[in-house]
Amino acid sequence: MIGKKIAIVGVHGTGKTALVYDVAATLKMHHHVNVGVTSEGARSCPYLLAHDFVPEAETNIFARQLVAETDSIRLYDLVICDKSPAEVVMYANLFFPTPSPAHEAQFAAIEAFARMHMRSYDAIFRTTTLFDLTLTDDPMRPTDPDVRLRAHNSLGDLLDDFELTYVDLPANNPKEFIVQSLINRHLV
Repeated sequence: MIGKKIAIVGVHGTGKTALVYDVAATLKMHHHVNVGVTSEGARSCPYLLAHDFVPEAETNIFARQLVAETDSIRLYDLVICDKSPAEVVMYANLFFPTPSPAHEAQFAAIEAFARMHMRSYDAIFRTTTLFDLTLTDDPMRPTDPDVRLRAHNSLGDLLDDFELTYVDLPANNPKEFIVQSLINRHLV
């Protein structure tokens, strides 16, 4: 059995992880769905240390994302992915606009694979208005609101460039919105 798969995408600090687990708990407890969650690869990436961004981090996070999804898809009726390969491409473009020739080839390969892989999701939801602009104490990620806004806009542009259908989540009750969308689309 291969289950359905959705992605909740967005910029860091927008509530993705909490939302992923909240949606999963609601589906499991109230709708009796056999649901799994992929954790965000950046949280365990050994290359992300104290805002020291290196190209290897993006490759590591990309690989972790793919492994987590591949490992989960046969175990559950629905897998909710915390992030997607699109964020890896977006952050690589944001933090490394002129990479070395070796990293340029690596990022091009990641982008080509991500473009194809993003079509494997049955639904994509993007966080939008969950921004906590007061995010100040994060040892791993940039807290500058301007960087986060640029990242948010870049992600939207990338999803559009990939010609993907995605839904921007409402500010109020995004969990209920996702659950109802999944029911309406017969994904649960």
